[in-house]
Amino acid sequence: MAPTREIQRGEGKIGCVVSLLVLAFIIAVGAKIVPYAWSVEQLRDSSDELASRAGLLADDTIRAQLRAKAKELEIPEALEPNAIVLRRAGSASEGSIVIELHFKREIDFYGAYSFIWTTDKRVFKPFIDAR
Repeated sequence: MAPTREIQRGEGKIGCVVSLLVLAFIIAVGAKIVPYAWSVEQLRDSSDELASRAGLLADDTIRAQLRAKAKELEIPEALEPNAIVLRRAGSASEGSIVIELHFKREIDFYGAYSFIWTTDKRVFKPFIDAR
């Protein structure tokens, strides 16, 4: 006599539940980290673009534009003093610029765990005054 479906055991249920819990955990963590990481990368891209035009722009203009971008991207840590550091080397007509981004944010994972995200990005570009 062949076994019927009524007496078969459903042993795959626990594996499915565990897989769904792991997937839910990954999605919950990603929902906290990915938006902030994307914003920081956008700010770094903006600093790279502004460093490329350093021969035409004054330091105060570059700093103001980076602060405006940080405000737009909702990164208040980048608005603090010394979070955005600019250094030039060389003469006014040609040289190089270094833009450094230094700030930290505490990312809270729904009250269960918190993580300090440290951003230390550096952009180095040579420039020639094209005026």
